Amino acid sequence: MMRQFMFGVPKDLLDAARVDGAPEPYIYGRIMLPLCKPAIAALTIFAFLGSWDNFLWPLIVINSKELWTLPIAMSRFTEQYISQTHLQMAGASLMFLPVLIVFLIMQRDFRGHCADRPQGLAPAECGTPWRACKLPGAPGSMAGKPHDTRMSPRMST
Repeated sequence: MMRQFMFGVPKDLLDAARVDGAPEPYIYGRIMLPLCKPAIAALTIFAFLGSWDNFLWPLIVINSKELWTLPIAMSRFTEQYISQTHLQMAGASLMFLPVLIVFLIMQRDFRGHCADRPQGLAPAECGTPWRACKLPGAPGSMAGKPHDTRMSPRMST
């Protein structure tokens, strides 16, 4: 995921930094990483969800009740003839809270970058990274173009 996102960064941006004499670690730390914030946020959410919802490996490895993970404990609320639905709902609510917190923390990276692009254009249509889409003259940008001010036939009287 990160590899594909980094391939989307324009080479001209990196070449301009090299021409200015920036070393590779500087280019990576000051140019590439800030541009990759949305991909890093998505990867963080996916990695957290993958480890948070892990069920099978802890079920095989853990032997004591004190070390059970929440998904294993949730599965123990259902017995052969009795289902304790009220406890399952309470446990599901508690299991969801950390996921919600991680998503809300990482959401600002998504929202900040999505707001910069022109309305109605996906990043692939824009052809540039998220931040560059708002620049005048960027492909698909409406900045600097005259708006159609003609009235519709219904409006003309």
